[in-house]
Amino acid sequence: MRFHAFFAFLFLVAGLVQAQSSWQLKNDSMNLGILVSDYQTYTFEKGNFSTHQPCDNEDADSLPFVIDYVEPSDFGQISFLYSKNFDTLFCGTIVWMGTGGIKIPTDFLPADSFKTQQTNVTAPVSFQYFEFGTQDPLLQEKADSAWNAVKSLQVVKDFSQHPYRVGIYLYPPSVGAFQPSVAKWIIFLYQGKLNTKVNRLVETTSQHPLILNFTNKKDSRIAVTYQVKTSGYVTVAVYSANGAKVAELANGFQQPASYTMNFDTGRFAHGIYFCKVSSGNVTDVRRMVIGR
Repeated sequence: MRFHAFFAFLFLVAGLVQAQSSWQLKNDSMNLGILVSDYQTYTFEKGNFSTHQPCDNEDADSLPFVIDYVEPSDFGQISFLYSKNFDTLFCGTIVWMGTGGIKIPTDFLPADSFKTQQTNVTAPVSFQYFEFGTQDPLLQEKADSAWNAVKSLQVVKDFSQHPYRVGIYLYPPSVGAFQPSVAKWIIFLYQGKLNTKVNRLVETTSQHPLILNFTNKKDSRIAVTYQVKTSGYVTVAVYSANGAKVAELANGFQQPASYTMNFDTGRFAHGIYFCKVSSGNVTDVRRMVIGR
């Protein structure tokens, strides 16, 4: 009896794993698939699926990600944060003359638990290519090959039944000398609201409607300066790296002008924070480092 029960348990587990190979996207959520493939061979290795709150302020041309790249002197990392609430969607460490690894997500399923299918999939609405820590002149061409290698997965078919977008990142766990044997392709499958058009969430430039800058004072304060070009309701807030709002610097109607708010960092732990300024449909986010 125990022998038969053990094999029954194995079949049950196998069935549960197999059931994960098709993803049921939710209409009221942001659906995100993350596929990991080998850099050199494009072999699919593992995948993860998660759902999140839908993003209301979404740009049809770019994914609503805030990228926090910490260049490694010895140890660094890259994080892809969801601009809706600063959830960490992907995080990988990068080691100088060593090898880092993926920290988030933690619950990947192996490649052998994913089904493949033979029919063509609908092309994504857009592609976006990310490159941090490498300088590859053939990045886009190679990234397209990585995409072609995973298009036969059933989970890609699941996404293709909705308007979806694809982001591809070349992740180098090791820098100093690029090691292709440990590099990975990170392929984001994104399905959210595409009917809302707003300005793109980008690093601050002089052309952006909100100009956000920081100046370190001699004490524990940081002067946060931003420029509003159109009258309207403005919010300025500081968030921790895990997305928790730790301070609100402005919240109300403001006329076109340049504003400066003093952010007292004295009671906050050292580390990485994000300052977010929003006015109407325009949002800008910049990384802020608190140190002594």
